[in-house]
Amino acid sequence: MPPDVEDGVDLSAFDAVLFDMDGTLVDTEPLWHQAEIALFAEHDLSWSVEEALTLTGWNMPAVAQFMQQRGVDLPADQIIARLSGFVQDGIATDIPLHVAIVDLLARARAAGLPTAMVTMSPRALADAVLAALPAGSFDVTLAAEDVERGKPDPDPYLQAAAALGVDPARCLAIEDSRPGIASAIAAGCVVRSVGPLAGTIDGAPALH
Repeated sequence: MPPDVEDGVDLSAFDAVLFDMDGTLVDTEPLWHQAEIALFAEHDLSWSVEEALTLTGWNMPAVAQFMQQRGVDLPADQIIARLSGFVQDGIATDIPLHVAIVDLLARARAAGLPTAMVTMSPRALADAVLAALPAGSFDVTLAAEDVERGKPDPDPYLQAAAALGVDPARCLAIEDSRPGIASAIAAGCVVRSVGPLAGTIDGAPALH
């Protein structure tokens, strides 16, 4: 189900809009879940979609560490490469963009607002999604390799705001996961939760 975004969202109170990628701009979460299940299965371990949902929004090193703790006997960099490669292959022919969020992005650009994509996916995957969007959609893109501490730490959103030259408190962050929402709130952004978590997180009201 696509995130719930109302066309009448007032952007005039903000100096920039910061967008999460997975589950927000693009519906890649099912692919991440499938990738995790497949990798666990290769090690004769069970893992369900329901369990996979608990990892949604985690930064990649944390996901790799968790999988190692659960019995996946691979180095962290190989786990990350295997998971992200699975997702990248899955979007090779069709990138499932969330139209409502892409429309919001277009409205922000039309209003002259700086924009950033803030994702914990690897750069190669972020670039594949960027290629499916109109040229110049973002002034700044931050991927997993660009931050030392990923979501839920505030660093990704603090770095994005700094790169845009704006106060985080004047930034609207669009997020769909608990770690992402926590990251944006900790950075001092105004957060709007979309998708299944819309309106369910204290401090992160829904867009409608």
